Amino acid sequence: GSGSGVVFTSDGYVITNAHVVEGADKMTVVAPDYKDPDTTKEYEATVVGSDTYSDLAVLKISRDDPFEYATLGDSDTVRVGQDVCVLGNPKQLLNSLTKGIVSGLGRASASNSAYGTSTIQIDAAINSGNSGGGLFDMYGNVIGIIDYKLVSNTSASIDNIGFAITINEAKPVINDLMTKGYVTNRPGLGEEISEYSAYMQGLESGGVYVTYISEDMPVAKSGLKVGDIISKVNGTAVSSVTDIQNIIAELNIGDTVELTVYRAGATGRYTTKTINVELAEIELS
Repeated sequence: GSGSGVVFTSDGYVITNAHVVEGADKMTVVAPDYKDPDTTKEYEATVVGSDTYSDLAVLKISRDDPFEYATLGDSDTVRVGQDVCVLGNPKQLLNSLTKGIVSGLGRASASNSAYGTSTIQIDAAINSGNSGGGLFDMYGNVIGIIDYKLVSNTSASIDNIGFAITINEAKPVINDLMTKGYVTNRPGLGEEISEYSAYMQGLESGGVYVTYISEDMPVAKSGLKVGDIISKVNGTAVSSVTDIQNIIAELNIGDTVELTVYRAGATGRYTTKTINVELAEIELS
């Protein structure tokens, strides 16, 4: 596979998308030889950290000479209608530049997760291979990281609707990936859940089925059990993993959430229970 990236430090740290590096046994970064832009050089890259929930990853490449690097800008200053450029490698056409405008702000991220970041919608052309590349303002500052484009699963045509992760929301993720290899300060329950399993249990209203509980997290002492089906969090009905993540994302580590759960008895009939769980820091990758 191939994608794009942004060198953002002189010692060779590179931002890209997590989905670009996912499953890769070997990573190679192809970059211009800055003294002669018509030639390129290849560098073996290591994955410093990757975070699927924000779809961001940091790579590291090395050489004796410092790298030219892009300046990370301020995406809070971005406005609808302003000119922007995308630089990347669509369909392996190295160093392709496309131009457009900002079409919208605050769009939901492709990860559809509470831990994802909001995005900048653009009409500049992006294609397969642009993922992880830079969205630049007209002063050459990186204001976003290209994430995805809308495509049609039918014969209907969708043109020029692309999205970039805002660089201001990406910065703390990038810093954590560089320094720790994962993203810190994310609250979670400390269990694994699946909405698919809830439907399999015959609960047409949905809910979220608990498939695993970490013994090292506060949830282990809460009374929640594998096989429980979470129907509400803090009084709000939930029918998907994303529903729960959206609620938890607004809370802090150490906060307590109230779970309303269905639990099957010996006869197979479900009873309703209320369980309080303290949120703890979780490591997601």
